[in-house]
Amino acid sequence: MSDLVKKRLPSIIMAVIGILLIVDFFFVTPASYANAMKDLQNTAIIIAAFALGIGAINLLLIHGTSVMKRKEGQWYYSLWLLIVMTVFVFIGVGLGTNSDVYQYIFQNFFMPIDMTLYSLIGWLVVYAIYFSFRVRSSETLLLLLVAFFALMGNAPIGGAIFPILTDIKSWLAAVPNTAAIRGFNMAMALGAIVVGIRTLAGKEKGALGG
Repeated sequence: MSDLVKKRLPSIIMAVIGILLIVDFFFVTPASYANAMKDLQNTAIIIAAFALGIGAINLLLIHGTSVMKRKEGQWYYSLWLLIVMTVFVFIGVGLGTNSDVYQYIFQNFFMPIDMTLYSLIGWLVVYAIYFSFRVRSSETLLLLLVAFFALMGNAPIGGAIFPILTDIKSWLAAVPNTAAIRGFNMAMALGAIVVGIRTLAGKEKGALGG
């Protein structure tokens, strides 16, 4: 396959579609043009749905192979994944995601497991704090002090013993933290604009799998 078809043509299509959508977003356009852009966005949603289906097929192939080959220490997890995925798909498609059966399984099986896995993040955070907050410099000391005031200000016992901690925590969240977040958001916005311009110019190959 020639370089034109593999690289140039996808870049040109992506740039043209991106420019058309930008024009529709920032400028007042005729109704026919707006409807065409809406159809284009709906097409992208349909393509994403097909990609999700391909991902499900990929899961079936990988974990089905694991079950058939009885991979030690893995095949029973693969079997359980396939069973749960199949049950959810058939119930969701057949009865709908708002059905009592689907909601019962979701609320009583998925949600507890999800909250359990999420709670494990707390231990990882404590582990990371233990190694990250060793005072080796003035910046680390400042970070440790801010973390202390934030944690103690949010903890009920901290506010009960030292009420001023709640005020300090609120000030840290409203002033320095807000300023830092706004600067961070501005940096992300500028980065997104740069990546978008590079993508439209055909310089960014990541969108094409490069």
